[in-house]
Amino acid sequence: MGNGNAGVAWAAITYIGASMLYTVVNIPYGALAGVMTTHTDDRTKLNSARGIGMQIGIMIVSFASPLLLSAFSGNSEQLTGNSYTLVTLIYAVVSVPMFYLVYRNSKEVITPNVSKEKVSIKDSLKVIATNKYLAIVIAVSLISMVAYMGRMATMAFYVNHCLGDFRLMSILTTIPAIGALIGNVITPSIVKRLGKFGNRNALALSMGLKGITFVWIFLIPFDNIPMIIIAHIVNSIVGFGFAPTLCLLADSIDYKDAQTGVRSDGVAYAFYGLSSKLGNAVGGSLGIMLMTFFGYVAGEVVTPAAQNGINITTNLVCGV
Repeated sequence: MGNGNAGVAWAAITYIGASMLYTVVNIPYGALAGVMTTHTDDRTKLNSARGIGMQIGIMIVSFASPLLLSAFSGNSEQLTGNSYTLVTLIYAVVSVPMFYLVYRNSKEVITPNVSKEKVSIKDSLKVIATNKYLAIVIAVSLISMVAYMGRMATMAFYVNHCLGDFRLMSILTTIPAIGALIGNVITPSIVKRLGKFGNRNALALSMGLKGITFVWIFLIPFDNIPMIIIAHIVNSIVGFGFAPTLCLLADSIDYKDAQTGVRSDGVAYAFYGLSSKLGNAVGGSLGIMLMTFFGYVAGEVVTPAAQNGINITTNLVCGV
């Protein structure tokens, strides 16, 4: 399509289209665990397995993509547009049989009550709007995503201007995937140990521990790199709130289904997904704005005050 306006338009259209298709797949996929079983322990295990698979996928793609792009480009210094297209096609081809395996091996055991009257979108939205537990889960998701994306937006500045070695970026961005993998493995046992309200308690415990470790990272001197790496490892492992959040989402749907007879898995997960995307957009912008507020100016020498502001934005704000 070229590099002109037509190329920009084509990139925008295909990106929007791909995002829409992703949403079409992700909403029912996210809702699956909630309709495959009514047992909390089983839901926790399913969502933990989902988290494990997700982190393994992230690590594989992160490792393989640079190698594939370099191979298709002929060198690692200048990557070609065709190399990106070919790598994308490879991932698309690999994903098709994986989607099919999920389709063939997933069985829904919970079905909505059959009624002669069709439940309208308006009625579904009304059920969602009056579901206080769903509202709490969505609010937690929104706040978490704002904090997470705000940190991601300023992480490179923290590594470059506070730690002084941008090579650490690869280490500090790989640690979360490995730590989250470990966290998802231990989640079922943690939930089981925390009693009747295991998922709620596990989510609260995870968020509390992550907050403490963010404050810990904030307090570590910039030249103590080994301690900063250790703190990031601990921070990623205690982030085992992913599976409990999805389990609580399914429980909130069950709660309203029992009250009203209307089951709105799709709409509920759509709002949950919307909260994540909204948090993504707001968090990134807010992180940069806060960093600027504390004195950072692009292209100018970073003062101690600006350096401290970057540290506050990247770590302390998330901890609080």
